[in-house]
Amino acid sequence: MLAEDELIGLLPGVLGTIAGGEPYTERVFAAAPELKVVARMGVGYDKVDVAAAIRHGVAICMGFGTNHEAVADHAFALMAGLANRLLSYHQEVMAGRWGGHFQPGLWRTTVGIIGLGRIGRALARRCRGFDMRLLAYDAVPDAAYARDHGIELVDLETLFRKADFVSVNAPLTPETRHVVNRAHLALMKPSAFLINTARGGLVDEAALWEAIAAGRIAGAGLDVFEAEPLLRPHRCASSTTCCSPRIARAAASRRWWQ
Repeated sequence: MLAEDELIGLLPGVLGTIAGGEPYTERVFAAAPELKVVARMGVGYDKVDVAAAIRHGVAICMGFGTNHEAVADHAFALMAGLANRLLSYHQEVMAGRWGGHFQPGLWRTTVGIIGLGRIGRALARRCRGFDMRLLAYDAVPDAAYARDHGIELVDLETLFRKADFVSVNAPLTPETRHVVNRAHLALMKPSAFLINTARGGLVDEAALWEAIAAGRIAGAGLDVFEAEPLLRPHRCASSTTCCSPRIARAAASRRWWQ
């Protein structure tokens, strides 16, 4: 991912960019007077100072359809990895240990999808292949779509209470910040997992860590964090990368997977 100064060095003479996670700030727009359009490859303007773009006459848009299938793939892969303890078994084999335990897997489990947009719908399509029960919450629900695709629209409390996997696929807004909080985590089953491939700010990381360390939920698959790039030591990291021995031991006792 490009830093601000690196991005500034690349923009002279550029009329338009396809943007990833690099920061488009006031300094960037001021240094790129020829820039006319920034198209985000993905969803959201988290890294774009939209007010600064408007001041400099730069149009901002999103390239819908560029990565929603890939994100859904990743969310499903995290679910499968957690359900089958892939990381744990890999670590045991690498350490020279052999053995196994029964794992329930994904077949006919219940997934709760927070945010039934392009990514949430793509994830639901993958889950149907495993005969999973589909629950969803969306701030602006499309009842016709849900009905036609076998998805039960529920409130957040019901979703957290009934799901074996809670997948967060919502945009980060003031209303959705920390939608996964201490109260909602307390509703989850001890055998349930949290998946976040959307934005780190959707999850209260301190509350999530407490829930996993106390055994109140079974684990989490995280692709995003509130502060990125991730700094070490950090409680919301896998036991293989955490620098604190105390945290590493606690993480290893549960199924915590980055």
